[in-house]
Amino acid sequence: MADTTESLNCIVPYRCIPFDIGFDLGEKDIEKIRQTLASYQEIEISRVLRSVSHNISLCFEISEDVRLYIFAPGIGVFWIKDKEFPITDDDYAIEYCQQRKHSHAALLHWEADISPMLRELIDSIRGCLKKHRMRPSAKPVWENGGISYVMTVSSLYHSSEALNCGAEQFDELKQQSLQILLYPEIVHEGDSLVFVDDDWAREFSSSGYPNLNSYEPPHNWSLLPQEGLYISWSAVICTNPQPYLLKLVECFEVSLQAMWLYLYSVTYELENSRDLSLSVSELKKRYYRIAKLYSEFERIEDANVPEPVERARNELIRTSKLGDVYAGLNAFLKECIDEQETIESEKQRHYSVITDICLFVIAYIQILPIVNDWLMGAYNNVDTITGMVELAVAIACIAAIVKK
Repeated sequence: MADTTESLNCIVPYRCIPFDIGFDLGEKDIEKIRQTLASYQEIEISRVLRSVSHNISLCFEISEDVRLYIFAPGIGVFWIKDKEFPITDDDYAIEYCQQRKHSHAALLHWEADISPMLRELIDSIRGCLKKHRMRPSAKPVWENGGISYVMTVSSLYHSSEALNCGAEQFDELKQQSLQILLYPEIVHEGDSLVFVDDDWAREFSSSGYPNLNSYEPPHNWSLLPQEGLYISWSAVICTNPQPYLLKLVECFEVSLQAMWLYLYSVTYELENSRDLSLSVSELKKRYYRIAKLYSEFERIEDANVPEPVERARNELIRTSKLGDVYAGLNAFLKECIDEQETIESEKQRHYSVITDICLFVIAYIQILPIVNDWLMGAYNNVDTITGMVELAVAIACIAAIVKK
């Protein structure tokens, strides 16, 4: 994949598209995927990616502009270099956000030029791994034809010397443009399915953008002052980036989106699969497994990583709200465990009562001849009284067992 551009005054979008394979992958599953994708070039996993993802298993170069990453928890991530967007006027940010939104919609509706290839790859990977049960998010009918969302990283190449500095030194117009790129909802071009542009359509010009003060001001997270790395929930923007920065962002984003979709898919499965019946021990296994995965994800396996790099990655994680997704799943699993423990405790009490009654009946049958002989002797062969006494004793004992 070509990570640089010879053009200036353009934006190069990189689309990050995660998808669920359906279950945690073992060594045999990974080998099946490798064989299925044998016609594509398998490339070496970079040390940077391994340091931020313990669970990366495979990486393929599908074409010059497409890479595919496979993660052991059963998540695949496409990294796609899209067509350049030319910067022709000062209102480029609005037009770019419009195109970004349309590109996302085309990918999610499987109408983009690359969609047939993506569909074939996803289906072939899921198809080679036949399992009795897969997560619902691995089915073609889930959400947007089997995928959930698209994340875009935008590389802005501009001839203006004004971009070779931090955003705080940008003039007002460039500040506004950068904020719009980071927060497309300012001009009603976000990806929200609730606040759609039909309801919020307005005309905007290069001046007078609303609500700019209600958004965080752009902060440059890059190592070098002559390039920029700006991060928000909606977007990641690189200005005049060197190849190393693009590669770093790619590693951070594919691992982040893999973890995000994994947590989301597991949450969806637990909340929506009515036929999913898990015991307390199975739920606890999931709880500790997910906690381990998340703990490993947060940690970078390199004690000497530059502090600015670690801060940038932490900002990507923070703005993605991955912590909220994990906290929600964590709380839900605890609720499931408590509920299942109550159900199993009630079942155990029920079975215990039945067991005690059975034991009592067996013991009572064994001593009944002795009791009968004693009662017959005491009451001079009055059979009715004998039967009533024996029945009363049995009922009293069973009632005591049930109420215990």
